[in-house]
Amino acid sequence: MFSVFRSLRWRLQSWHAIMLFLVISVFGALLHLEMVRSHWDRVDDELLGAARILEGSMNAVPATVLSAMAKDVTSTPGPRRRLPPSNRPRRAPLENMPLVGPPQLEPSTSRLLQDWSFPKILGEENLNWTQEEWEASIELPPQLPEHLGRMEGPAYFIVWRADGSVLKESRVPTQGPFPTYPVSNAIDRDRYARQQRGPFREVFIRGPFGTTICVGRHATGEQDRVSRMTWSIVLAGVSVLCIGLVGGWWFSKRAIEPIERMSWTAQRISGSSLSERIELSGFDTELEGLGASLNTMLDRLGSAFEQQRQFTADASHEFRTPLSVMLASSELALSKPRSAEEYREQLVKCQRAATRMRELGDSMLMLARLDANKSLEKKPVEMVPILEESIESMRPLAEEKGLRVETDFQQSQLHANRSMLRQAIDNLLSNAIKYNQPDGQVSVRCKQVEQRIEIEIEDNGIGIPEAAIPKLFDRFYRVDESRSREAGGTGLGLSIANQIILCHGGTIGVSSIVGKGTIVRIALPLQHSIG
Repeated sequence: MFSVFRSLRWRLQSWHAIMLFLVISVFGALLHLEMVRSHWDRVDDELLGAARILEGSMNAVPATVLSAMAKDVTSTPGPRRRLPPSNRPRRAPLENMPLVGPPQLEPSTSRLLQDWSFPKILGEENLNWTQEEWEASIELPPQLPEHLGRMEGPAYFIVWRADGSVLKESRVPTQGPFPTYPVSNAIDRDRYARQQRGPFREVFIRGPFGTTICVGRHATGEQDRVSRMTWSIVLAGVSVLCIGLVGGWWFSKRAIEPIERMSWTAQRISGSSLSERIELSGFDTELEGLGASLNTMLDRLGSAFEQQRQFTADASHEFRTPLSVMLASSELALSKPRSAEEYREQLVKCQRAATRMRELGDSMLMLARLDANKSLEKKPVEMVPILEESIESMRPLAEEKGLRVETDFQQSQLHANRSMLRQAIDNLLSNAIKYNQPDGQVSVRCKQVEQRIEIEIEDNGIGIPEAAIPKLFDRFYRVDESRSREAGGTGLGLSIANQIILCHGGTIGVSSIVGKGTIVRIALPLQHSIG
């Protein structure tokens, strides 16, 4: 039953969607905060520049200087144009001035000081003005300079005395509440304060004689621009999120597709169709390795099933021959009355066939046990006594063919199942004797090399064709069917020997030359982890 919580694709997509949403949200929020802060900082800078101009007017700064300040504050952001070099003569250095009498001022400087009313402000007789005298002397413009044109709508200003009463005001909008006198330490701490009062943006600074200057303007247009920026960021974030979700779904589908193809292939495979394999084209590296491993496993399974079918067919064929002999002998004996000698002859044939069937059944049972359970009961055993016992049991067969058996042993010990290992040596030695030439020779050698024991069984018999060597350990395989049956073989001896060696963690190999002989090499580890 399909479940979203158990679906790998949905879990990948959900995790991707959550992470993408968090990244876009955090990035969008930070971008929005930075853009809004930068936008309002620009507005506050304009208002602060206008407030400084008013402060300069209250300090009797010349109009030409205030105009330059206003133009600089409200000019378009960017590099300033370099002014052309002045043609006025440079003032003489102080060290070149005469030491007697006051320094002489240039005419332009004198005019600037006259316009600025320096004698009025800086004269010694006026240093102790009262606030009333100062208020009577200041002249504030009725409105802010007209070249502050970047501001949307008219700007207004208010000047409060230290006691909170209004000293001067201009163009204060009538809609909404009147600006209140700020009672806060923010102005003294940060040199200026700012606030958003409904649709108005206002900046406050300290003026001379404890006054407070407020400059503000209508900021509805700025709020609309901030709102448009917000929606633009939201729309861009939603668009990126949708594109990311679609892309994530496509990538997750592409990542899961190979697994689905593996599943479809596995569903099509059955005992009658083991040739199906996973198509690896277009797989990513990791899944390609998994698919290759599964294909290798299917190859092994297919090979095992094929061997099983072949084994069943060969076993049926092997059992069919002795059964046919037994049936034919018994039918012949029962067809008419016969003498005791004739009955004996038929019973002997039946006995031979039954003996062959028993040997075949024992061999098949041993192979089944070896296939079903790879672990054998092992304990430390000496290899040389096992070889000597096997040679002694085969000596009558060797003497019957006039063969010499030579040995070269080194004492060695390993962990093994003694009876199984003896069975494997018997099978290999029996083959070396059966398929040898009359008056031939069989050599058995054993030595320890590092952490393994090497055993060689060599004969100078008829040899094995090179093409047949890879199939020697297949079950029921015979190099020469007729000669093998004459020798009484079942075709399972080498298979049993090979399986026993493999169960001990060893290897077995064969090299042979037709007409010159065969060498069987066995390598057994001294210790094996299985069993």
